[in-house]
Amino acid sequence: MSIKRSIFAVAASFAMVVGAFAQSVPLPSALPLSQNDYVQIIQDGAPSAQSSYARAGIVAGSPIYQNLGTITTGNTFAVNAGVSNVFAQAAGTLAAVTLTAPANPSDGTRLCFISNQITTALTLSANTGQTVTAGGTALGAAHTPLCWTYVLASATWY
Repeated sequence: MSIKRSIFAVAASFAMVVGAFAQSVPLPSALPLSQNDYVQIIQDGAPSAQSSYARAGIVAGSPIYQNLGTITTGNTFAVNAGVSNVFAQAAGTLAAVTLTAPANPSDGTRLCFISNQITTALTLSANTGQTVTAGGTALGAAHTPLCWTYVLASATWY
């Protein structure tokens, strides 16, 4: 009789384990995020009434970029907030390109321009309340980035 009870107990335990796995709830699937999507930041895992948000690319540690597409010489482009890399494609040498710095950058924001062609004159134009040192220069080779870093204390791009 004891053997029958043991077999029954093992079978019942097995059925409960299998039943528990069969009833497990699947985890919700998250939609893929693009680098420009915003995610809520919950500091120390404690939600608060004052929500703050950041772009997914920044949270993931990947730089945000702006693709200007195919450009021609003499154009001026406004750089979007949070962008760190600006890419441009051109059919030939760019004699002049002007970038307007993003408004309200944070301390240490880095901004780089990269083109597939030689850029004879690249100018970074300051946004309201900002200054730029060495704002204009030439890129002698294609695919060579030119970068500036923003210092909040002096409101200057270096």
